[in-house]
Order: sequence, then C-alpha cells, then structure tokens
Amino acid sequence: MTLDRYVEFTCRNSFRILRKVTVLFCIVVGVCHAQDCGNGNIRQVREASLRRAGMVVLNAIKQKNTDGLLSYVGRHGVGFGPDKTRLSRNDLRSQFTRKEGAYCLFFSTACIPYMGRFKGLEPDSILSEWKISYIDWLGISKTYATYADLTDDAGSSGCSGYFSASAQAKMKNAPDNIELDFSFENGRWWLVDTVASAP
Repeated sequence: MTLDRYVEFTCRNSFRILRKVTVLFCIVVGVCHAQDCGNGNIRQVREASLRRAGMVVLNAIKQKNTDGLLSYVGRHGVGFGPDKTRLSRNDLRSQFTRKEGAYCLFFSTACIPYMGRFKGLEPDSILSEWKISYIDWLGISKTYATYADLTDDAGSSGCSGYFSASAQAKMKNAPDNIELDFSFENGRWWLVDTVASAP
C-alpha cells in the first residue's frame, strides 16, 4: 500500500470512527438529559417509580415523618394553591419546626385556620377548601384509590407527573383528592406542587 493510499484509508476510517463516536455520544446525552419521560420500558419504569414516590410521600405524611417528607422536596421547593406560593426546603423545615403554615396543611387540622398568620400559606380559593389536614384526610379515608400519570405531553421541556389519592366517599371538610405533582430530575422524582396547584 502506497503512502497516499494509507493516508486516505486512515483518514476515511478515522472519520467513520469519529462519526460513530459522535452519534453514540448524542444518544447517551439524549438518554441522560431526556426532554420527556421516554418511551416503552423506560416510560413504564418511570411511571412505576412515580407511583412509589407518591406512596412514600403519603406514608411520610401518615407517620408525621417531616424529614421523610422533606427528603422528597425539589430544589426549587414546593408550590401550594393556584397562585403557587412556593416554599423552599428550608422554609418548610422552619414551618414544620414552628408548627405553622405548611405543617398545618400536612399534619395538624387544629392550626389550619391560622395557616397564614405567620406568612405561611395564605388562604386562597383552593387552600381554603382544606378544613382538615392531609394526615386527617388519610385517616378518615382509610381506603383510597391512587393514580399516577406522566405529564410530559404537549411539548413540555422535562419529565413530570402527578400522583393522586382519591377518597372512596365524598369528603365534607376537604376536596376528594390529594394531588402531589412531581418532576423527574437526576434519576429520581421530586415533589414540586400540591393542592391541585395548576391554575
């Protein structure tokens, strides 16, 4: 093989290898930074893990496990109500310690009338429907249906989903559903909104 042919052969093969590496890199990056919840098995696995995350959060509420609940709070905090009052993990920890604001909604019916007193969760059209806490709702309901659904349709920019618990009977002092909205990031689900907070 002449030197010219060797150089041409080497350059052509190098280009093929570079092209394959580039395609492989794009595939890997596309999977690692997916713009949606994926398809097929990936989608089924993410939906199943969303349901598990929702159940873990409900169990943390039932057990008054504030640390367990906080471990699922997303880096941008949790939104409440249609106006999306957003509380960071530190804000929530502080309210849980002082037993005000979000603590009342999650864990104490007795302080719900005073939820907004310390600039916690100001009443609005949806929050004001909650006359009992989530923990009491779960205790009264005893049996409830759960539902998880991925919500990355209509060109959304990331993988998200919601988990809901629906009471078997009509609730007198609260909505019939607890809704928890999640976002999938860094390989796990994070709680980002509750109280059916989407307008």
